[in-house]
Amino acid sequence: MLNNKNRQSQNTTAERCVLIVDDNNDFAENIADLLEAHNYKAVVAHNAKEAVEKIMVFDVPVALIDVKLPDISGIDLLSEIKNIKPDCNCILITAFADVSSVVSAFERGAFHYLVKPFKQIELIKTLESAFEVIRLKEENLRAEKELRNLNETLEQKVAERAKELERIFELSIDMICIANIINNYFIKINPAFRKTLGFPDEELLGKPFLDFVHPNDRAKTIDVIEKNLSLGIKVINFENRYLCKDGSYKWLAWTANPIPEQGITYAIARDITKLKHDEEENNKLKEQLYHSQKLESVGRLAGGVAHDFNNILMAIIGYTNLAEMRIKKDDPVQEYLKKILESSKKATDLTQSLLAFSRRQPVSLAASDLNKVIENIKIFIPRIAPESVSFATHLTSANHLIMADSDKLEQVIMNVVSNAVDAMPEGGHLAISTKVVDLDNDSAKKHGLGKAGKYGVITVSDTGSGMDEETKKKIFEPFFTTKERGKGTGIGLSIAYGIIQQHNGHIEVLSEPNRGTTVNLYLQAKETKVKETEAIRRATASDETPTAGKETILLAEDEAGVREVVAVLLKHKGYKVISAVDGEDAIKKFEENKENIDMLLFDVMMPKKGGKEAYDIIKEAKPDAKVLFMSGYSEDVITNKEILERGLFFVQKPVAPDKLLRNVRKILDS
Repeated sequence: MLNNKNRQSQNTTAERCVLIVDDNNDFAENIADLLEAHNYKAVVAHNAKEAVEKIMVFDVPVALIDVKLPDISGIDLLSEIKNIKPDCNCILITAFADVSSVVSAFERGAFHYLVKPFKQIELIKTLESAFEVIRLKEENLRAEKELRNLNETLEQKVAERAKELERIFELSIDMICIANIINNYFIKINPAFRKTLGFPDEELLGKPFLDFVHPNDRAKTIDVIEKNLSLGIKVINFENRYLCKDGSYKWLAWTANPIPEQGITYAIARDITKLKHDEEENNKLKEQLYHSQKLESVGRLAGGVAHDFNNILMAIIGYTNLAEMRIKKDDPVQEYLKKILESSKKATDLTQSLLAFSRRQPVSLAASDLNKVIENIKIFIPRIAPESVSFATHLTSANHLIMADSDKLEQVIMNVVSNAVDAMPEGGHLAISTKVVDLDNDSAKKHGLGKAGKYGVITVSDTGSGMDEETKKKIFEPFFTTKERGKGTGIGLSIAYGIIQQHNGHIEVLSEPNRGTTVNLYLQAKETKVKETEAIRRATASDETPTAGKETILLAEDEAGVREVVAVLLKHKGYKVISAVDGEDAIKKFEENKENIDMLLFDVMMPKKGGKEAYDIIKEAKPDAKVLFMSGYSEDVITNKEILERGLFFVQKPVAPDKLLRNVRKILDS
């Protein structure tokens, strides 16, 4: 057994250390030996004073105190120990216990009460319980400390996270809000919300957020949200227009997260007004491109039909004229032939209209006075407008020049005016105005023009029936008309469209049902001195020019009907004719007869080799070769600048026989 001195070493640890306070030395030593046998450390004191001294020196978690001590009672010592070391578990030991002393001991904080004599196992179990309570207390303290530290860390992290979210909320360029979905009021909004819409906080928070939604978008917005919620979708995307302080509306793209059980929603919105505008502009450009491509396709068809029809008319007119030449003047058949020629003239005008629509008809652009174009047609308007239609002009004060073919531009305006008058059967008001605008690239594109610059604008407006969007899309299509059967051909506006396109301009139509129509014609203004575009040189021989001759003419024409009638006509006037069916055949025939050929009469477009290519080859062998080109398709000539620059002659099919003969004679005599 360890002696008391060793047991009371200051190195005694707090772990399983027990202070034994008893004035009976043998009893104290026996208890000490028992405790050490069970791996406890023992510190012995024989009175209260000694116990207090040792409790001050040693870290003793448990004390065994005899109730009867020489200086003070064990219960009073219990109180002193509790004052010094509140966590010490004190176990009182007495041979004479009574209820009052037990109650007093527990009131002062005793852990347990043992009555002598007690069994060793009873003491050991009591000590184990005391140390287990201490262990649990220590664990609780540790857990509380860890929990306290964890809470402090979490609170710090939450605070930092809240600050981060608040910074994001304040600095975000997107609009962020929290809203009450029960009363439809904003709870919180970020600065981007105010900046985008222009309203101060008190106005945004002062009325239901649906009041800011465009009236046409409210029902759709509510419907989208309710449908998504009914499907269990928590994150909802939609678009609508929001009112701004200046009265305008901006398109917003929303991502919302409603929480119905809390009665709130979190939402982020982005201003997509520019994107919407760009989409709208792109759609307009696509529509314009589609419209242009459609008209271009129809134009190619119309040009091809006109080309073939011109060849047919050439044969009809030629043979009819030949018949006139062979029949006596007083023959009744002359009247029939005259009717055929009149009908042929109408058919010729129709093909010219088709060519104008398809932009295969040449235009002669020259500097023209914008106002004078209107002055020239003013006198004709009363002839097509009834008295029930009033008419006024509003012309720009300055004299501005535009690049235009005046004759064809007047034709366009009269077509537009005619349609305006037809749209006012019960009467109304017709107005024509002029102005000059300076357009940047964006404005030019908006008005369907290819480039920025100054443009003269001729505006024809009426107070007639107007048009819906579907009708507006079709008005430039050939043969489309809203008029009664027999009252319109449907090609007037299509011709106007083709002519304005040839002017590098654009026709803009603004109209709504029952609100009239406004047609704007945009034409390039003349800003600097521009060399007037040279018209295609056409032979203009006078009526007095002789039409007969004896020369030899090489005729190249792939259309058999045209080739035959021209050959008969020339032979009838005394010419010798060598016929070729295409360009290659013409070159071969020239090589066989080059010493005898005085003139070339070539169609422009032929298989194998065209008329110009064949002429270029022949010219190498005979530089002074004289030539007259024929074409039923004006684009064949006007797209080849070389022919214009070289001053070559051509006639457009169908050409009257006398005009053809006069041109042939003039070229031969030149």
